[in-house]
Formats: sequence, C-alpha cells, structure tokens
Amino acid sequence: MEFITLDMLLSLAGCVMIVAIVTEALKKYFANINALWLNFICSLIIGILRIFVVNDFTANGIITGILNIFVIMLAAGGGYDTVKSILKGSE
Repeated sequence: MEFITLDMLLSLAGCVMIVAIVTEALKKYFANINALWLNFICSLIIGILRIFVVNDFTANGIITGILNIFVIMLAAGGGYDTVKSILKGSE
C-alpha cells in the first residue's frame, strides 16, 4: 500500500497535504529554522515536482506552477494552524 502517490501531485489538495505532513515532520529535526521557511522550501520542492509530473513546460504552465507554489505554501501553513487551534479550543 502506498502512502503518497504521484497522482496526489496532480491535485492542489494532495500537494497541500504532502507539504503539511513533511513540514510538520521536519520541524522536529530542524527546530532552529523558522517553520515558515521550512514550509516554503517544502512547497517549492513539491511545486517543482508537480510541474514535472504534469509535464507542462510552456510559459503558461510554468507561471501557473509558480503561483501554485505560493498557494500550496499558504494553504499548508494556514491549514495546520487552523486545525491546531480547533483542537485546542475543544479541550
């Protein structure tokens, strides 16, 4: 059974999930680096991988891929904080 597949890179939600999981895992090992920078680096790597998986190397595809990197970064960072605040509030 596969946990993360290449098909997940085709959707924005899949990319956000991958970045959120990887960022949270790396925060334990790189505690001295700001989490926003880790989020950006993970988003950049996943976004570039997504451009290669989609195989769209036109100017429009690359510009859209760059914009998706920032959307992924904002969604992954904000999504985790939102879930954390909801869980904190329910205790």
